[in-house]
Amino acid sequence: MLGDIPLNYIRLEKNTGRAHAGNVGIENAKGDYIGFLDDDDEYYPEHLFVLVSFLKETGHKVAYGAVEFAHKALDGDGRSTISEVKWIFGRDFSYGDLVIVNYIPLMSLVFDVDILKRLRFDESFELYEDWDLLIMASERTDFYFVNQITAVYNQWSSSQIAFQSPPEVIRQATLKIYEKHLAKMSPEIIFRVREERAEKDRSIAEVNELILEKEKVIQLRDARITEIEARENSLESKVAELDAEVVRYQALANAVFSSKSWKLTAPLRRLRRVIGSLFNKRRFVIGLASLRVATAKTYWFYRKSGLKATIRRIKAELYFGVYHSKSLGSSLYSPELLDIVDVQPVSGGNPGRIAVHAHVYYPDLTKELASYLKNIPFIFDLFVSVSSDEARDICYQEFSKLPHVSRVIVDIVENRGRDIAPMVCHFGVQLAKYDYFCHIHTKKSLYSQVSMAGWREYLFRQLLGSEDQVRRIFTLFLINPDAGIVYPQNYEHLPYWGNTWLSNRVLGYQICRQMGIKDVPEGYFDYPAGSMFWARSKAIQDLFSVGIKLTDFPVEAHQTDGSLAHCVERLLVLIARNAGYKPFILRDPLCPSWSKWRLDRYMERTCDYVKKVTLEASNIKVVAFDIFDTLLIRPVIHPETTKTIIEHRLQESGGSGFAGLRANAEGLARTRLGRDVALEDIYCEFASLTGKQLSEVEYLRSLEEHIELKLVAARPDGIELFNHAIRSGKRVILVSDMFLPRAVVERMLTENGIEGYQALFLSSDIGVRKDTGELYRLLLERENISPSELLMVGDNEHSDVQIPLDLGIQVCHVLRPVEIARGLYRFERVLEWVQTEGSLDEQLVLGLVVTRLFQSVFYERFDPDILIPGGPEHIGYAVVGPVVLSFCLWLMEQAKTDGIEKLYFLAREGQLLKEVYDRVARHVEDTIPSEYLVVSRRTVTVAMIESFDDICRIARDSDYFPNELKAFIGYRYGVTLDDDDVKELCRKGLWQTGKSVEVRGDISHLMPVLKELAEKIFAGSRAERPGLTAYLNSIGLNDVTSAAVVDVGYSGTIQGMLSRLLKKPIHGYYMLTSAKSREICQRHDVFAQGYYGSQLIVGDFNVSPLWRRSFELETFLSSNDPQVICYDLCNDGQLKAIHQEPFLEEQGSLDLRNNIRLGVSSFIDDFFAIQRNIYPDLKLPSHLPEMLFGEFVERMSISERGTISGLALDDHYCGRGIVRLVS
Repeated sequence: MLGDIPLNYIRLEKNTGRAHAGNVGIENAKGDYIGFLDDDDEYYPEHLFVLVSFLKETGHKVAYGAVEFAHKALDGDGRSTISEVKWIFGRDFSYGDLVIVNYIPLMSLVFDVDILKRLRFDESFELYEDWDLLIMASERTDFYFVNQITAVYNQWSSSQIAFQSPPEVIRQATLKIYEKHLAKMSPEIIFRVREERAEKDRSIAEVNELILEKEKVIQLRDARITEIEARENSLESKVAELDAEVVRYQALANAVFSSKSWKLTAPLRRLRRVIGSLFNKRRFVIGLASLRVATAKTYWFYRKSGLKATIRRIKAELYFGVYHSKSLGSSLYSPELLDIVDVQPVSGGNPGRIAVHAHVYYPDLTKELASYLKNIPFIFDLFVSVSSDEARDICYQEFSKLPHVSRVIVDIVENRGRDIAPMVCHFGVQLAKYDYFCHIHTKKSLYSQVSMAGWREYLFRQLLGSEDQVRRIFTLFLINPDAGIVYPQNYEHLPYWGNTWLSNRVLGYQICRQMGIKDVPEGYFDYPAGSMFWARSKAIQDLFSVGIKLTDFPVEAHQTDGSLAHCVERLLVLIARNAGYKPFILRDPLCPSWSKWRLDRYMERTCDYVKKVTLEASNIKVVAFDIFDTLLIRPVIHPETTKTIIEHRLQESGGSGFAGLRANAEGLARTRLGRDVALEDIYCEFASLTGKQLSEVEYLRSLEEHIELKLVAARPDGIELFNHAIRSGKRVILVSDMFLPRAVVERMLTENGIEGYQALFLSSDIGVRKDTGELYRLLLERENISPSELLMVGDNEHSDVQIPLDLGIQVCHVLRPVEIARGLYRFERVLEWVQTEGSLDEQLVLGLVVTRLFQSVFYERFDPDILIPGGPEHIGYAVVGPVVLSFCLWLMEQAKTDGIEKLYFLAREGQLLKEVYDRVARHVEDTIPSEYLVVSRRTVTVAMIESFDDICRIARDSDYFPNELKAFIGYRYGVTLDDDDVKELCRKGLWQTGKSVEVRGDISHLMPVLKELAEKIFAGSRAERPGLTAYLNSIGLNDVTSAAVVDVGYSGTIQGMLSRLLKKPIHGYYMLTSAKSREICQRHDVFAQGYYGSQLIVGDFNVSPLWRRSFELETFLSSNDPQVICYDLCNDGQLKAIHQEPFLEEQGSLDLRNNIRLGVSSFIDDFFAIQRNIYPDLKLPSHLPEMLFGEFVERMSISERGTISGLALDDHYCGRGIVRLVS
């Protein structure tokens, strides 16, 4: 029954009590660990493995797991048992609690035998002897809780001695414990127990509140499930009915189709289809709506460009429109957008106090607004702002009829600040008193010269479209305490570039500073475009108290942007986030898009489309190109990075505050001169502002020019558009708002192959800027063209898109690399952390990555689920390169500090590590020499076998997945078994036919086989050791006084074996080390340092993602070379390496790994170019590489998995054979 488990049965002649029996057990125990199990309790199969593994890995002496407390009773016939889990015990250890309460079941613990050999049960106790033992043991060592259920404590009314004992006996036993141990309760311990008890009471209260909230959520989900199941049953019934109908009609159709009359009337049917398509109601309505928009756009294009250009445009749109529809393959899923239909409508009455603010500038829309407000199923107060007496009367009369409105307040408010000013300044104080409020208005926008009536209807429908819609929105608020504001995704016809500051940046930054908002966005960001939303009042109440007055808003004069109202609209989400809340954005159900900002509209463009439709348009005479971020790109994620670099470079010489002074100097120079300024003007003002010497100021100016010059590189797609415009015969000019001198800009252009332009307009040179519109007016005058004859190609949404469009100029927008990255939900998380919390080093490194990945202007099939676009070379650049380089930079410094003379990189992952280390060494003085040590676990462990314990250690130290015995013995020990050998082992009863080998720490089932094969294993070890020794001597490992090995990690097995073989300490540097490495360090008096994590425990995932996904890490770093098995010292003294035969499954990895390494090399070259030319102190902290690696491997998209699907790793040593990274 027990199989291989040894059982020592000891019979006591008389019952001397539980304490005596326990002591006898302790005295006769032969193992390394001791546990106690009553006959009516249960261990789960993994109980001993889990706790013993924990003790071995950590070196601790006592551990206990979680326990199910179950009530058991006999059923009615007295034969079967009924079991019911009442509760689960499991919490961290507290000595104070233990002295007061016997709260840890003895059977849940496992003790190191050394602890109990020095302790005994107190045999004077007839009850609570276990409690007494635990108190004594806890005074000698720490107890550790492993949060995994491993045992069951059964409570039988007839079997528990404590429950059988009378209350007085229990009382006396408890007092005896207190008499023996209470003296140990110092005032500090008593106070700590009191504090712990208070904290637990608070935690219980919080948990109870959480349970109530979760119960509400469960009720909502149960109701939703019931609804879905009912709908599913109904649909299944309908499907069955329709299936029957299909069969019947199919038979009828077959009869008709085969008839002569059907064949004779074919021409009439063709004509009918044409007529029918015209009068299909649904298609007709959709087509009419599209036609209305298209007609409006066409009309305005005709007004600007003429008839011939319009006809060419229509032809191109028809052709490329079809092309686009075929090329789209993007996912429409994004976790940043919420499908409201997936949310269960909240039931019941009011979820809190609710208000609605409606700004009714157009009273003719009052009935429409009321038709939506009646869908609010809760009692609410309605606040209405109007601009006339007539509007007030209309609104009051109409809104008073609403079924759930409690009171209606209609006030006349001066026509300032659109809908925003009345909400903030007039009703803000009142709205702040409610739990929730909705803000809506009667929007009639003219945006981009096309009527946007559908925009208002879309926003109304998303926020108030039905009673269910409103209830679903309130479910969001109720189940998400951090939900601050809920609003719809951008309307489909709203330009994507509107999700930036546009003309509102200066005022927006000013209000953010005033409100204490530190994380101010620079590019694209979230806000409710159209300013309609539901909000939790607490989330934006700071807006109502910031001190904005009605008179701060300009009188309405049809402003389309740049007013305080447009600025506040963009602040709503920022304010909510600053208060600790987050936005929920409702996906557009009718026009879905993966991008909350509708960036898919940009990504749909192709290079051919832009060339043919835009650049080659006959009405365009001049094409103007912006320079920076359009033709030239800089590897930065912040536009002011250059100034930050200079400030860091000046810190040792007291240059703190340079960036702020430099910005002030630019503003003062512009104000003093009354025009845009050049770098020379700025530094003249800087000298006056700071009082610095002329020579020092000149150094700073030249340093800034040097950094800007070295930062820029060509943007290939942008230059291709530039060259195509030249080839098409257009006049091509360059236009830029830039402070750099003309000579510096011209040098940048020349060095990056940008030649052939006919004119260069620099704001620093001519004194006017694009972002004011003045430069465009000057350009049009000098070029003698009308606005419709100019095409502007640029990246800045304000100065290159909004301003020229307002002037009637054609535009072609080019997204900056950092904004493409920001538009991807996976990359946005990394970008946001680096911009808000990252160091200058991390900003520069991420700038390199973003520029490399997203420098393209056009994307043929853009996948929004990706983190890394492109092929394996980009994975090497953005994922593997940073991980390896950060490690090698640390390694180089740490090895110097530790006095290491030579580093030995272990095969196979060490090959890439050494290549990177050697590349780093080219840029660093006084580096430690390195060597590639081509050995494996198999090479050193077999050659080092000296005893049967060594044989067992090889079998036990690494897990082995289920596989044949032949494979296990061959790969672990180098002994070849054929089928006959296995049959003989089975015949002797040492193994079972067909049985697989599996090792998870326990090797008892392998012991008979290992003993049988021990002599063969010893012989193989003796044969291999001379070759290994000769190889180690040949690479000088035995000659170095202080050497260290370098590898990925984890337990330091090879390091320990080499230390033992060479009889001297061999140290180790690793990316990661496991807790097992501690034993190697102690045994050989060495260190084993882990960079991304040290002495980590298996199963602990609250650590580096490199530890959580170590298999992927090894696969990326592994070599294409076959694994070395052993070294053969031939008779002639020649040394020969014996390698594992290559496997066919590995062939697909060769090109992938080579391309990954190309990317790694490119990243390292770019990193040191920045360090050499721009920022000499550049470093690479570990956190950013970990973030990039974790985001990539833990959330790979389908296309990314396809990119690396050929990568595989040889894991025969652990029984898995060739393992593909993506199966």
